Amino acid sequence: MLSHAFILMFITQKGTTMATPTFDTIEAQASYGIGLQVGQQLSESGLQGLLPEALVAGIADALEGNQPQVPVEAVHRALREIHERADAVRRERSGHGR
Repeated sequence: MLSHAFILMFITQKGTTMATPTFDTIEAQASYGIGLQVGQQLSESGLQGLLPEALVAGIADALEGNQPQVPVEAVHRALREIHERADAVRRERSGHGR
């Protein structure tokens, strides 16, 4: 589900619109494969509420060497929170509630 949103969306970065790639080069196919693997892993991780457009923005910033758009402290705090939520859901599902 997450990977489908990755593929179908248009993303605006720094005023430029990037359309869905054609996947007609080795680089495009490999890039898609990496994105697909990441999407599958995230989908299976139990992390809920992830936003594909924010994921793509973070990946693009890292690959392009841009400064993070979100302060690192806020990112760490958000990651801790979302992992704690996923852990709570897993505990609840396994019958070990708190």
